[in-house]
Amino acid sequence: MTAVASRAQAADRGAAPSGPVDWAAIDWTAVETDLNAWGAARLPNLLDRGTCKDLAALYNQPELFRSRIVMRRHGFGE
Repeated sequence: MTAVASRAQAADRGAAPSGPVDWAAIDWTAVETDLNAWGAARLPNLLDRGTCKDLAALYNQPELFRSRIVMRRHGFGE
């Protein structure tokens, strides 16, 4: 079983992925394609759920961020 597969299975169970990220197993061509096409790319299981929640909670502390984009002001999504 690859490191990426074991990390995916751990995330499916809600557990923290074990071990370091296997950077060589990431399809960097697909990441580049997605970034160019969509401006974003998914790297599944790069962070465990707890870390993601901790990072999301930081959003409520605006002093930690230099700036933010207010999408409504620009009419995005309408």
